[in-house]
Amino acid sequence: MRQLKHYTKPLELKLQSACNQIKRDIKRLEKGYDTVIKELEKKVDEFKTTLHQELE
Repeated sequence: MRQLKHYTKPLELKLQSACNQIKRDIKRLEKGYDTVIKELEKKVDEFKTTLHQELE
């Protein structure tokens, strides 16, 4: 059993490292999506303002 643990520990560390990298990537993507959403909301607001001005 001791020998098995010797082989699985490095695999556990690699798996944990990969999971942590995936979590960081997801957080970065979420921040990117939030930025895009804010930019789109700003453009919609600008379009609404322009539309209201032209209709007056």
